[in-house]
Amino acid sequence: MYASIRSYGNYEHPAVTQSWDETQRRLMCCGVRGPHDWSDHIPDSCCRESVPGRSQRCQIVVQQNALIMYKDGCLFVTKRFVKDHAVIIGSAGVVVACLMVNLILKIKAVKYFKILWTFWVGKVGNKNHIRLK
Repeated sequence: MYASIRSYGNYEHPAVTQSWDETQRRLMCCGVRGPHDWSDHIPDSCCRESVPGRSQRCQIVVQQNALIMYKDGCLFVTKRFVKDHAVIIGSAGVVVACLMVNLILKIKAVKYFKILWTFWVGKVGNKNHIRLK
């Protein structure tokens, strides 16, 4: 994450800039551990919206307080999100695992059925088979 901060604003890496801006706006965070990660070039996406849909200009903010700028780092916010939603995330993982096991068992059952069918059809088609009366 720290390495990508150096590429922020670089015209050769627009995806890095877009990713950081989107992350900071959605998570309402700034930098990896806080605004100090950006040194003197704090992006506008670290500032709260002055009006809906428009962030304040962080470069012209004299006093950087929590009313104007996001103070929590994105790493902390992400950890808190995962911790707060651990049951949901874990449950989703268990459900996906169960679905995958179910699918694998169905695929194996179909293959086994095909083998049995082929074996049975082969026996019935064989003239030397034994008929049950």
